[in-house]
Amino acid sequence: MPLRTEIVLSDFGLFLGRESRRLVVKQNKKTIYEIPADQVDGVYVLTRGAALSAEAIRAVVESGAHLTFFDRNGSPYAYLVSPTSYADAKLRARQIDAARSPHGLRLAKEFLRGKLANQAATLRYFAKSRRRSAPNLHRSLMDSAERISLLTRRLADTDGESGLQARPRLMAIESEAAMLYWARVKDLLPPDLGFPRRVRKGATDPANRCLNYGYGILYSKVLAKLHRASLDPYVGFMHAWQQGRAALLFDFVEIFRQQFVDRPVLGWLLKGGKPQIEDERLSRHTRDEIATRVLDRLNRQGRYRGVPMPGEAAIAAQARELAADLQGGPQFRAFTWPW
Repeated sequence: MPLRTEIVLSDFGLFLGRESRRLVVKQNKKTIYEIPADQVDGVYVLTRGAALSAEAIRAVVESGAHLTFFDRNGSPYAYLVSPTSYADAKLRARQIDAARSPHGLRLAKEFLRGKLANQAATLRYFAKSRRRSAPNLHRSLMDSAERISLLTRRLADTDGESGLQARPRLMAIESEAAMLYWARVKDLLPPDLGFPRRVRKGATDPANRCLNYGYGILYSKVLAKLHRASLDPYVGFMHAWQQGRAALLFDFVEIFRQQFVDRPVLGWLLKGGKPQIEDERLSRHTRDEIATRVLDRLNRQGRYRGVPMPGEAAIAAQARELAADLQGGPQFRAFTWPW
């Protein structure tokens, strides 16, 4: 079966249309490329200057793909999927029940365990090439990785009636790990990037803007996998329930940030990547560079539980495993990547 791929619309004047069973991208009425609709995994609209036909939108949704629109800062502001995404009412009811019970606490702790393990692995990954060239930095990275790993022991001692009820204690552990992780990222990055600390909203430095843009792409990918597993992205186990807040998405995505955004984006910056700012936002070239690197990493072949598969397929497998857990199947285990 051919690999499913993405369509990225980032240039002004691009048009996505449908011709028979194919999606066609044109600019100034000239065909740029075309692809069978059933081979498209997602469409990413990164510019306000692109247009899509109603038939193209229908073909994307009917193929089981998703269509995501991003604002100028790289945050998704619209996401189109089939209205049958929440077709499994029984699973949704189980998800809500679990979120209000110790079952939800177990899942919240597992999401956080996976995040901490992958943060530690990422620091070790960047440390291994600096053993001789920067021994002090190597030791600092390895020390912080070990301290983050030790924080997972506190998860076992965290109890409560649910993940939501235990949220303050879980978030305290997450915050402590984040301080260690991002302090070492600051040590890694060139000073001319002006990375002050991790900034999610309102970031002005290039490194945080690049990370935020990469996370926006990852959010859309993870959201698509939750939909396909018939999970409700708004019913989370650790992040608070709020109107319009995809709490499960924010729970679940924590497992994947380091492998699919931090490593490729930080790797690019450490190898001399020069993000450009135009009109107080990342330039189109920089946005294209980040999107390419994140999507390439998601499509890269790896091993998941001993089975060869692309990273994106591993995310889908994790979503299915979470759905199975909620329905009485094997307990969900967050996948951790080697360093």
